[in-house]
Amino acid sequence: MKKPFEREREKSRTRTQRRPPGRIHMNVRVRFAPSPTGYMHVGNVRTALFNWLFARSEDGTFILRIEDTDVKRHVGEAVEAITEGLQWLGMDWDEGPDVGGDFGPYFQSERSDLYHRAAEELLAINAAYVCRCSVEGRDPDQCTCGEQTSADSPQDGEAVRFRNPGGQTVFEDVVQGKLSFENHQFGDYVMIKSDGTPTYNFANVVDDHAMQVTHVIRGDDHLSNTPRQIMLYRAFGYETPAFAHLPQILGDDGERLSKRHGAASLTDFREKGFIPEAMMNYLALLGWSPEGEDDFLTPGKLIEYFQLERVRQSPSRFNQQKLIHLNSQHMENRPLKERAQIAAKYLVRAGMVDADMGEDTSSYIEDIVRALGTRFKYGEQIVEYGAHFFTEDVSIDPELHSYLEEKDVRDALSRAAERFSAADSWDEETIEEIIRSTAKQCGLKAAPLIHGTRVALSGKTVGPSLFTLVQLVGQQRAAQRIHGALEQVPPSGS
Repeated sequence: MKKPFEREREKSRTRTQRRPPGRIHMNVRVRFAPSPTGYMHVGNVRTALFNWLFARSEDGTFILRIEDTDVKRHVGEAVEAITEGLQWLGMDWDEGPDVGGDFGPYFQSERSDLYHRAAEELLAINAAYVCRCSVEGRDPDQCTCGEQTSADSPQDGEAVRFRNPGGQTVFEDVVQGKLSFENHQFGDYVMIKSDGTPTYNFANVVDDHAMQVTHVIRGDDHLSNTPRQIMLYRAFGYETPAFAHLPQILGDDGERLSKRHGAASLTDFREKGFIPEAMMNYLALLGWSPEGEDDFLTPGKLIEYFQLERVRQSPSRFNQQKLIHLNSQHMENRPLKERAQIAAKYLVRAGMVDADMGEDTSSYIEDIVRALGTRFKYGEQIVEYGAHFFTEDVSIDPELHSYLEEKDVRDALSRAAERFSAADSWDEETIEEIIRSTAKQCGLKAAPLIHGTRVALSGKTVGPSLFTLVQLVGQQRAAQRIHGALEQVPPSGS
């Protein structure tokens, strides 16, 4: 059986045989090149997604490359977290770890010889020079090694610097438009460090050229790196790829998105029970929008509609409520049994049901999920909105005591509880008749008794239809819980 992303790829290849006007006609090759220094932040995931969508929409190649040359910052489990996160979201890669390809290896730590050969090329044409400041104890910021013209290879402890050509670097960014930088502001920057490892900018250029990358799509926090890299492309005589710098993602307060805004990593949202299709849908809308006003987009539709030219320049604000809304839509789009399975996972995690639950419990969870409807928006929420179905005692918040304090409401609740226990049948019609007729007998409108019953049974003021709620709580348990709530909440004036 094909995985979802494999089916999406087949669909996209069928579509791209008849590309609409405006599509790019070339062999598109893009890469996502994370550093394994932590877990997948929302911004990193959005970058990966835009690369993937662009590759799939253009019938191109999506490469995963791990930039792991910074050994000091390397996090051992991060590579697995990156690959698992991308796979969970529904993204596959055509070349990369575990997949292979014609341009590997796909870990930078395994490409050291390539970087040193490339450095030797630039040394040979005097576009770079050996820096001995570290070996000779001089301040690298006051480096004068560039005054030499020797093309000697670096020895242990010596670095290699790029010889800045001066002038300007001007390029047309797909997203940001025409940009211009004065080269002198970057100085003669290091290509190979004194410990023999390549710097980010140098390794990126060497790898992107070797892997025939046609488009570099990344966050606009990399804009200052681009002129450095273009200078290197020109020094080598390489063809420069197209650059597209994506706008930042901000929190609701306009500050850079971080943990203090709530969940900020893909793992956080995955743990909370968000659906991968909804995450993909929402992340795609951060900085990009399709033609038309429909925000509910499946992976297949995203591939069909995605155009790099429609990425906006302005920063996007991450709105969790918008994500929750989209997740709710994607949740509704799934069969009841699948939604119930999501709910069951979190009920097990909370210790409310056993992992080896039988058919009766599974069926009960389905009934609860059906009753909650759109209130069950993501996995973890089942604990918030469904806990009262799996506990014997419900704690009534003091702010809700007013629903149970009045004498006439308490009398009606007690009488309704007795009638619940004695009922010959247990269905929503019977429950509604009991509540409405009890309210009438006690000289009440139905609303105070309905609200009081809901608070007594669930400890909440909102939820599914009250009559559905009572039926799902159960005949004897509903009666017992009402009596327990009245004992917990003292009458007014006491």
